[in-house]
Amino acid sequence: MRKILILCIAALMTVSTMAVELSKEGSVHYKRAMSLLQIATLTDDYKKVASELEQVVLTDPDYADAYLQMSRVYRKIGATEGEAYFQKAEKCNNTFFRLAPTETDAFLTEFEAIAIDKGTYKGKKAAATLPLIGKWKFPTNPSTWYIEVTNNNGEYGLSVNTRERVSVTKVDDYTFDIQIFTRKKENARYEDDCSKDADPGYPKSGVYYYDEWRHTDYERVTLNGNAPHIKMYRQHTDYYLNGRISYKETHTNAWYFSDDDLVRF
Repeated sequence: MRKILILCIAALMTVSTMAVELSKEGSVHYKRAMSLLQIATLTDDYKKVASELEQVVLTDPDYADAYLQMSRVYRKIGATEGEAYFQKAEKCNNTFFRLAPTETDAFLTEFEAIAIDKGTYKGKKAAATLPLIGKWKFPTNPSTWYIEVTNNNGEYGLSVNTRERVSVTKVDDYTFDIQIFTRKKENARYEDDCSKDADPGYPKSGVYYYDEWRHTDYERVTLNGNAPHIKMYRQHTDYYLNGRISYKETHTNAWYFSDDDLVRF
């Protein structure tokens, strides 16, 4: 396995260099980075490599191979230093995709080697670099709505395919909040029990009446692995009777909340 990984790395060191010629200053930093990379074994060693590559992209921001190398080095650092470096690696991946769209096969070859060699990377989000572009659905209910992940110039986007009204808010580069709004007018007057999850000002026991309800599901989608992860974390419902609000409740711990990895559509 180590031999496979070394061969992949050696191949990557020559990727995309012909697309953009390095400046004199950038070339000095890049050669120094590659020399340090060959002898790097500790986290501090890889940080020195990363520092040199960061200087390369300051002087030569369109040099694709520097971003590919930084991605690999950041993941090595992330194995001991944590999530922030995996996020840096993902940003480098996105920049590489944009600068060298015809050379992503080399990146995917490296991804496969890293995903297999979990001993090297301690299994910490090694799969975070797998492209997530495409349509995704719930594994247990494929007939329900689905989400679609896009990537435009290195920026992830998210859309939701459902008959209901939907709002999508981008929280950060890899996280999206979804609100799904449902409204139904009943054909009669209904009675229901008050809930311990009643909003402030509404009773927690007794009954309330309604002939219309307006419901909002709050869900969060995280792009951090082999598939998008979706979790419902809140539900809110307003009940109406004769056009006036008769009751409000908000659930945050319902047993039926979803919490699942999606599958490709």
